[in-house]
Amino acid sequence: MAVTEVPVTVKIPIIDVSSYLAGDPKAKAIAAQELREACEKTGFLQVVGHSVPEEDHVGGLEVLHKPTGTWHAVPPVEGSYVCNIGDLMQRWTNNRYQSTMHRVISPLSNQDRYSCAFFNDGALDVMVECLPSCVKPGEKPLYEPIKVEKHIVARYQQSYGAGGTIIDAPA
Repeated sequence: MAVTEVPVTVKIPIIDVSSYLAGDPKAKAIAAQELREACEKTGFLQVVGHSVPEEDHVGGLEVLHKPTGTWHAVPPVEGSYVCNIGDLMQRWTNNRYQSTMHRVISPLSNQDRYSCAFFNDGALDVMVECLPSCVKPGEKPLYEPIKVEKHIVARYQQSYGAGGTIIDAPA
């Protein structure tokens, strides 16, 4: 069986917020436009020019290119941190903003790799439903409303259930 190479390059947007943080009056609109484009096109972005301690430079982050089903390395960018839009934002925006499937592999290196994931899902009783501005006239939302707690439990069941862990759903 022949293996076909898929010549695809996945470009993760890099957004520099230093001018905005320095008070440049035009920088807010530029940063907002770049952020909007990143959310709509990839759902993943790297932010530079901030005051957050930088990530390690060991690498290992990969994103899935959905059209080809291939994984692509995200090279570390000095002074950056990485953001993924997340599933709830995708639901709120009716797929306008895309959550990106990703994984972290341990690269072959003599250095340890550390990751600290931060999930901001909201209060457990918040109802997540499509924002009215994200539904075109005559169309319906792609997702039924869901409480944050139910969504989180479903994600845990999906992630950990494959390994045999049983997680009870909320009543």
